[in-house]
Amino acid sequence: MSLTYMAIDKNMTLHNKESDLWSGCEVSSVRADSMADGIKNAAGAAFLFITINADNTDYLPSLKILRDITNDPILIGTSDFSVEEQAEALRNGADFYGSFGDADENMKIALAVVSRVAERSGQRKDAPEIIACNNILIVPAYRKVFLNNGEISLTKMEFDILYCLVSNKGRVLSHRQIYNHIFNDDYTDPAYDAVKSAIKRLRKKLEGESVIESVRGVGYRAPIVDTGNRA
Repeated sequence: MSLTYMAIDKNMTLHNKESDLWSGCEVSSVRADSMADGIKNAAGAAFLFITINADNTDYLPSLKILRDITNDPILIGTSDFSVEEQAEALRNGADFYGSFGDADENMKIALAVVSRVAERSGQRKDAPEIIACNNILIVPAYRKVFLNNGEISLTKMEFDILYCLVSNKGRVLSHRQIYNHIFNDDYTDPAYDAVKSAIKRLRKKLEGESVIESVRGVGYRAPIVDTGNRA
């Protein structure tokens, strides 16, 4: 069985230096551009360790999800950070948080962390349901939605509508069916308007992603596209 580590990093130059060094130890690499991609990869495989190259703190909201999906060691490298950010990262599941140096130093850090947590390295956790649809990643257990590289903020109704549609992708749902799925309440004209308004807001937040399709005179559906769904 070959050993592989995952690097969540947009910086190809840095990643190439790291991967060249590790390949000499017969350790290959998988690169993810974003935390959303990293979460999808971590749910589908076990790694020797996971590294996150962090120029900012955008990754912090999804770090706990990554931690809950895998037991693999998580190393976070950043050139500039505060004690508060370090504490939050460690509290949310990072095994190492600090400044990375050159490639050789990074390798030493990774080896030390892997050795320290070897008893859990490579073990799989029961991954929560993850729904990937185009550039959107939905983690229902956390009520989190990620678009491209960042998390988007949805109201309870907006999230419930999105989850309802993608869970029934390809199936056309009427306003009434969507409303009844979310609320155990009488369906009225105001309820129709509430669903319609929430979908309008949701489409705007999804920035043009083709996830919600209108079917004239009937309702809405999430079209069947290239998706990944893991539970």
